[in-house]
Amino acid sequence: MRIAGIDPGATGAVTVYDTDLGTLEIFDTPTATVRVGTRQVSRILPAAFARQLQLHRVDFAALERVHAMPKQGLASTFAFGHCYGVSEGVLAALGIPYELIEPQKWQALARVPKGKDGSRARAVQLFPAYAELFIRKADHGRSDAALIAYAFTQIGERAA
Repeated sequence: MRIAGIDPGATGAVTVYDTDLGTLEIFDTPTATVRVGTRQVSRILPAAFARQLQLHRVDFAALERVHAMPKQGLASTFAFGHCYGVSEGVLAALGIPYELIEPQKWQALARVPKGKDGSRARAVQLFPAYAELFIRKADHGRSDAALIAYAFTQIGERAA
């Protein structure tokens, strides 16, 4: 089965975890910088996002369930919510079955250590052949996406 772990957001990513082969395919959320009023903001490109999911032959998706964060501005909250909504809408439009998974749940299932770089460190530990994809601090979206997909496989194993 090919499970997509989706970390929504303009700096998010998608990891497609092939559970039969144990391989990962990772792509960053396709975005474009656009002018909104006087600011430049990143916006997800829905058609490009949909095309990537199709190209990677996703069977199922685990989408991180996100919500507004304290002290986050209105514009950032809207932008983040927009990415989340586009992600869920694209999955539905493509007919890809999906489940929402809370950050606390996938982090517990993947046994992510505390700290700013816990997710990147755990992704390198679980997927050493892909370590170069998690090296930079900016790769946190990739590591989160990989761990979201991995965590979903743990849900099935624990239920069995």
